[in-house]
Amino acid sequence: MSYKETLMGEKPNTTAAVDDPFDEDNIDIEEGEITRGLVNGIISIDFSDRINALAVKSLDQTVVLKLLGRRIGYNTLHSKLYDLWKPSQEIKLMDIENNYFLATF
Repeated sequence: MSYKETLMGEKPNTTAAVDDPFDEDNIDIEEGEITRGLVNGIISIDFSDRINALAVKSLDQTVVLKLLGRRIGYNTLHSKLYDLWKPSQEIKLMDIENNYFLATF
């Protein structure tokens, strides 16, 4: 599905169902997929290729928002985004620290 199709709420022209190995039902973390350690006194966490791909896929439709020059509340930003962008589907907005927000489409 293209980015445009996702934003516009269109469905791709596919007739066969594709088995997605990164489907939400397949999020079982197996032994050895996450390794923790110390490198030069700094904590190191390494992920397997499958876990890394899963993390990247979960953020493929996410935008980091930072408003420069002023602070804005969650509800105000949420309303403003809907007024400006007029999305066809719900936007999930998450307040992360230091006046940053994540908007997931």
